[in-house]
Amino acid sequence: PAPRRPPPPPRPPRRPPPARRAPRMHEADRITVPVPEARRHAGPVGRALVAWTRVSLRAPWAVVAVALLTAALSAGWTARSLGYKVNRNDLVDPGSDYNRLWIDYVAEFGEDDDAVIVVETPSRAETIRVLEEVSAEVARDGELFRSVFHAVDLSRIRAKGLHYLAPGELSALETFLGESRPVLEGGWAQLKVGTMVGGLASRMVLGPSRRAPAPREAPEAALERYAESLVASLQPPPRRADGGADDFLSPWPGMPASLATLQDLSSDQLLAKDGRLGFVLLRLVKSNAGFAGASEATDELRRLIALVAARHPSASSGLTGLPIMEDDEMRASQQAMLWASGVSMAAVILVIVAGFGGVRHALMANGVLVIGMAWAFAWATATVGHLNILSVTFTVTMIGVGIDYGTYYVGRYLEARRRGLACEEALLETSGSVGPGILTGAVTTSVAFFAAALTSFVGVAELGMIAGGGILLCCAAELLVLPAVLAIVDRGPLGRRVPEPVPVHAWLGFITRRPRFVALASLAATCAVVSGFHDLRYDHNLLNMQPEWLESVEGERKLLEECDQSVWYALSMADSREELLSRKERLLLLPSVERVDEIASLVPADEEAKRPLIERIRASLAGLPERPPEIPVDRLDALGETLAWAQAAAATRPEA
Repeated sequence: PAPRRPPPPPRPPRRPPPARRAPRMHEADRITVPVPEARRHAGPVGRALVAWTRVSLRAPWAVVAVALLTAALSAGWTARSLGYKVNRNDLVDPGSDYNRLWIDYVAEFGEDDDAVIVVETPSRAETIRVLEEVSAEVARDGELFRSVFHAVDLSRIRAKGLHYLAPGELSALETFLGESRPVLEGGWAQLKVGTMVGGLASRMVLGPSRRAPAPREAPEAALERYAESLVASLQPPPRRADGGADDFLSPWPGMPASLATLQDLSSDQLLAKDGRLGFVLLRLVKSNAGFAGASEATDELRRLIALVAARHPSASSGLTGLPIMEDDEMRASQQAMLWASGVSMAAVILVIVAGFGGVRHALMANGVLVIGMAWAFAWATATVGHLNILSVTFTVTMIGVGIDYGTYYVGRYLEARRRGLACEEALLETSGSVGPGILTGAVTTSVAFFAAALTSFVGVAELGMIAGGGILLCCAAELLVLPAVLAIVDRGPLGRRVPEPVPVHAWLGFITRRPRFVALASLAATCAVVSGFHDLRYDHNLLNMQPEWLESVEGERKLLEECDQSVWYALSMADSREELLSRKERLLLLPSVERVDEIASLVPADEEAKRPLIERIRASLAGLPERPPEIPVDRLDALGETLAWAQAAAATRPEA
C-alpha cells in the first residue's frame, strides 16, 4: 500500500479585531462617521442641498438672521402694499362675453346696487311711520348715503295720461268732443235734461244730421244711459255696509279702460303683505380703504336703524341688499380666514407634537413655516398685488401644505438621530436623502396651482398664482432655514434627548400583514362611495354659501319666502322696444323665470301717430272756463212732454 500523506501543520490562531472606541454623543461636532450610502449617491439636487446644509452648519445664526430679516421686511411690505378687491366683478374674466355685457350695462345705468332696509310692523299705518322716520334719519347723512328712496311718486305721469291711450281710443275721444262742440263753444244751456233727451229722440226719428260729425254710439244706447242716470238721481242712494253711499251714476260715456289704470299711478310707499312689510332703498358711498369698502356706511346704517327701532318696539327692522350681503360676506371671510388660520396652526402643532413625541421639533418646524408664509405674502404682493374673496383663503392652504415639508424633514432627521448619528451628520443625511423628494413634491403641487393661473376665471387664476409661489417659498424655508434652526437648538444640551415618535408603524401592522384583504376592502369601500354619485347635485343658490346667522341673509330669505322678491336678478339688454318685448315673452316661457320687469311697456308707443290727435284734443278743450256757468233748469211741463215723446220714439225700436 502507498504511504499516507502527513497531516498539514496547524494554523496559527486569529487575532481578535481591535476594539472600537464608542462615540461620545455629547461631542457630536467632532465625530467622524462614514458617509451614508444615500448621500454618496445623491443627485445634483441632493448634493446642492447637502452643500447648503454644510453652510448652515458653519453659520447657522447668520442664516436664521437673514431669514428673520427678510420675513420682517416681507411682512411690512405686505401690510403697506397688499390690497383687497371686494367686487364680485373682479373674480371673472374681463374679456368674457357676459362680463362685456355687464360692462355695457354699468356704463349705461351705473354699477351701484341698492341697499334695502326691511321694516315689518303689525299695521300699514305704523309701517309708513317707521319708513318715513328711517328715511329722514338716513337722508341727513349725505356723506355715506345717497339716493334714499322710500315712496313712489307717479302723479306726474297722470298728467300724460292721453299718451297711454291707443290711437283708436284717442279718435273716439275726439269724436265725442266734436259732438259736444256746441257746449264747448259756450252753449251750456244744451246740457239741460230736456235738451239732451230731445236731441237723442230727434236722432232716433230723423237720423243724424249731415253737418254734424258721425256719432260714436247709437242714440238708443245714449238714451238708455241717460234714463238710468236720471232714475238713479231721483232715488235715495243705497247705503253700503260700511255706511257710505254708492258713487254717482254719470250720464256721460265711460272713459277708455286704459285711463282707468292711471288712477293707480299715485304716490305710495314701497309696501308688501297688506302694508305690514315696507322697504327703503338707498345707495352706499364706498371707500377704497379696508377689506370691505362699504363697512363704514353699513355700520352707520345699522346704528340709525337701531335708533328708529328703539322708538317703535312693535316694529322689527333689518338690512339686506347686494352691497350689504357683499360687505357681510367679506367681513365673514376675513374673520373666518383669521380664525381658521389660527385653529389650523394650533391643530398642526398639536398633531406634530403628538407624532414626534416632543414639543421642541414641532415648534421649530412651525416657526420656520411662519417665515415661509411671510415670504408667500410678499410673493402675493409682488405678483398679483391684492387678494380677492377666493385668494384670501390661501393662508390655510399654506399652513396645511407647507407644514408637510417640515414634518417630513424633521421626521427623517429624528430617525437618523435614533440610529446613532450626531446632529451634524443627521442633518447632512436628511438633506441628501429626503431633500430632493420634498422639493419634487413641492414643485408638483405648485405646478398644479400654477396651471390654475392659466384659466380665464380671474378669481381662480389669482389664487393659483399666489398659492403656487407660496408653496415653493414655504418649501424653501423648510429646506434652507430649518437645518440651521435644528443645528442651533440640537447642538446644545437640548439635543442630548431624542424624542420617541408615536408608534404608528405598530398600529398599521395589521394592514401590512394582510395586503389582499386591505385591497379588497378598499375596493369595496370605493364602490360604496361611488354609488352616491347619482345623488350629487349642483347647488346654484348663492345664499347657501353665506352664513345663515347674517342679518342680510335672513332679510333676503324673508323677501323670498314672504314676498317672492329677491335682491338677485338677471339682466337682459335690447336695442329696441320691439326686441325687448319679444324677448320678454320668450323669457316668461322659461320654467326658471318667475317674472320679468321692464320699463319699455311703461313708455308710450306710436307717438308720431298720437301726437296730432292729442294736439287737436288740447285745442278743443282750450276754451273751457275754470268754473262753468250755472246750467238752466227745465220747466216741468215741458220736460214731461219731452220725456213722453222720447219714450214713444224709443218704443217703436226693438233695440231700445
